Amino acid sequence: MADRPAGIIDGGVHLWDPRRTDLWPFLASEETTAATGVHSVPDIRRRFDEEVFLKEFAGWNPAGYVLVTTASDPLAEVREADRAARETGLCRAVIGEVDVMRPDIEEQIARLALSPILRGVRTSAALRFDHTSEAARTMLATLERRGLVYDLLALPQDAASVASTLRDFPGLTVVVEHCGLPLAQVDDTEWRHSLEILADREGPTFCKISGLPLCRHETDGDVLRPYVDHCLNVFGPERCFFGSNFPPDGQFGTSLDTLYSRYLEIAAARFPDHADALFRENVTNAYGIFPARA
Repeated sequence: MADRPAGIIDGGVHLWDPRRTDLWPFLASEETTAATGVHSVPDIRRRFDEEVFLKEFAGWNPAGYVLVTTASDPLAEVREADRAARETGLCRAVIGEVDVMRPDIEEQIARLALSPILRGVRTSAALRFDHTSEAARTMLATLERRGLVYDLLALPQDAASVASTLRDFPGLTVVVEHCGLPLAQVDDTEWRHSLEILADREGPTFCKISGLPLCRHETDGDVLRPYVDHCLNVFGPERCFFGSNFPPDGQFGTSLDTLYSRYLEIAAARFPDHADALFRENVTNAYGIFPARA
């Protein structure tokens, strides 16, 4: 096993508490959680806060994490993350959620951006990417103007239209989430080509290697390896970083420690001299993360 790099920053984690049904109503019961289509309700419907994250990731001596919001009220979750960041300094950046079905996209982003640790946004709702999509263009223009990052969740078959739209926003930093979603029902050839299209865009573009267990329903290293390798080959070791996507990626019989061990083993075999970049420096560059406080 390769040496574990010092000061790892988890590039994408979710924190939640089933008791907080005001913020996470989908965790209210086994029935509501199962209705989201999760694979293993017990692995999802559990408290996973900063304390639990640190306990399960203790062997890696993490320097922090990037929080991706999941609450029904993203602004409230961002405010709670601000408080946590002031107390421990471990929440290094927040990616907020924007509801593109609402007409007040600019106002949503402006409210989220009041947080000193907000670094970007994503949208989980289906978003049409073409030159007639007012919602996409409004969101992207607002993010570019504010110097915020767009965490991109897009299906492989949409890569061409996404890339076409993004050409009009060359100053926007884009992070391709979850390896570009190589879902089990998607042809691998189509996925591989889609990632190449996105990697070739003009403007800063990174690949967040995360979500593979969620996409493939597997955590075996031999299953994950070709997907991680393709991300590394296409984006290079200077534009990739790792995120646990926990708890969702913990549904398939693996711990946070084991998942990161497999990622490290795969990365070290391909780029043995780039561990610091892949597990800390690139996520810092992508999100403009400030140094940890003393």
